[in-house]
Amino acid sequence: MTHGLPYSFSAGQKLTKGVQKEIAEAIALAKRWVQEVVNPVYLELDAKIESDSDFLARTVLAKINEWGLLSLWMPKAFGGGGLSPVSMIAFNEEVGATCIGTANIIGAHYVALGLVSMTQNFSLLHRLCLDIKRGEKEKSPCVLAVAITEPNAGTDLEDVDLMAKAQVKTRVVLQDGGYLLSGSKIFISNSKWARWQIVVGYEDIARPHKSCVIMAVPGNAKGVTVGRIEEKMGQHLCPASEVYYEDVVVPSDNVAISPQQFRSQHQYEIYCQLLGDDILSISRAGVGALAAGSARQSMDLCRKFLMSENLLENEWAQIQLADMYRNYQIAKLITWESGFATALYGPNRDVYRTGINFLMRMMPKFLLLSAGLRRSLRERRLRQRGHDKEISALASTAKYTASDLAVKNAQIALSMMGEAGLRQENAIEKVLRDIKLLQIYEGTNQLNRINVFKNVLAPSHFAPFAESL
Repeated sequence: MTHGLPYSFSAGQKLTKGVQKEIAEAIALAKRWVQEVVNPVYLELDAKIESDSDFLARTVLAKINEWGLLSLWMPKAFGGGGLSPVSMIAFNEEVGATCIGTANIIGAHYVALGLVSMTQNFSLLHRLCLDIKRGEKEKSPCVLAVAITEPNAGTDLEDVDLMAKAQVKTRVVLQDGGYLLSGSKIFISNSKWARWQIVVGYEDIARPHKSCVIMAVPGNAKGVTVGRIEEKMGQHLCPASEVYYEDVVVPSDNVAISPQQFRSQHQYEIYCQLLGDDILSISRAGVGALAAGSARQSMDLCRKFLMSENLLENEWAQIQLADMYRNYQIAKLITWESGFATALYGPNRDVYRTGINFLMRMMPKFLLLSAGLRRSLRERRLRQRGHDKEISALASTAKYTASDLAVKNAQIALSMMGEAGLRQENAIEKVLRDIKLLQIYEGTNQLNRINVFKNVLAPSHFAPFAESL
């Protein structure tokens, strides 16, 4: 276990000069986005969806597309804005401080895109990015969804040790020119309006940890049926649905990763384990950022109410607000620590290195999209595993710490506001409904605690990690 300086201490020296500028840009953009688009409508839309779960906030989705938020974090080489992944932490906190549901539309989209990116299948990634940019030009949003969770397999698919016993039913059968996909997924965010679904299926449903296949499936493909929208307690603006697949033909060009693409079964299994850890390390930090924003929102709403009721002069109120401020700062700091650790030593670390970043932007497309580069990058990732366990543990710590503290802040605010806190127009009851979901997705908070123990506290792993601060 590392006991040296925090990752954030050295981040300023090791990250490219443009990263701080990008973070500032992301914050400024998020503030404008919230002020101009989200604030005027989010409470009204939340109430509308509460009474009619089939209602879709298409006006918000159209604005997301119009503002370029579906491509802003795409690689510049593929037509995107090229903002660094770590800048999304800043964006998520700002938007999460008003409406987590709105932020999750964007976040779920990039989890799907990020999953494809981390397979190193740049040819498929390039086609998806072109479709997203085309959707911007044509004012027809090209949103992505990632489909992993199944009716009988949820939390166990978030952990490599549990995955072997997961009761999955989504089967893929290898055939000439691709795969045949059958099964179902549940609680899939964005699926109701997704142009593409990034689906995880299994060649052998009795051995899911040894037969995972990741593929891109058009939302309107023959055999794909998106079910009713789930009646969720919170995050109403981001719809989640069950999805059914009946003999869906998936061409080989749409397969991001499969066992056949590797030199050996062992190499494939190790890479898939790393891939799962990598995407969860990024997405869990994203959840932490949303939770930090929500913890701030509860504090601000409570303070505003206490001022309106002339209660701020009371020391009991000041003490409670101070505790809320502490909770917010802890949530924010642990999330940034996780984000900087991933930026410095995680799967996207090359993005932050000036020389490699320049080469990637200048590389001819035919090389960037080649199968040879894909193999080379995958083998390089297999060799670079020095900080994986600590990065995974930090991401889990950020996720459960920030979301638990955000729930605590909302509960404090509700207790101090009394009956006023239950009124929809005061927003705090929505805040609590939204936050509770953060304790569940990207692995339950209980699972994330086990992940921390397993990676840095279990006797078998209790050894210093290589550190070069």
